[in-house]
Amino acid sequence: MAMLYFMDVPEVAVIGPGIFIVPGGALITYSVLTRETSRKYAMNKIRAAFYALSIGLILFGFFTAITARFSTGEIYIAIASLMVFFLAGIGLFLFLILTGSDRRKEI
Repeated sequence: MAMLYFMDVPEVAVIGPGIFIVPGGALITYSVLTRETSRKYAMNKIRAAFYALSIGLILFGFFTAITARFSTGEIYIAIASLMVFFLAGIGLFLFLILTGSDRRKEI
């Protein structure tokens, strides 16, 4: 995206490759949570998948907002498209955070 920013292309074309950040962020979240370390146990795979889904929804909300802003030029359309995915992702994330259990190992 940084390379396309400095080229003479429309802003929407610059933002387009940013969609790869969404599955990348979700995959990194899932892989970090399902990995057991010396201090913490690995998280349940289904719960980690829900965390990855919530992070993916939040990132997709930002992506759609930026894309809508540059394609239409109107900020209220960007905010409306952000709210749909961002609120769902934040709601799921808060549910998971508030219902989680302690995964720390006894040292």
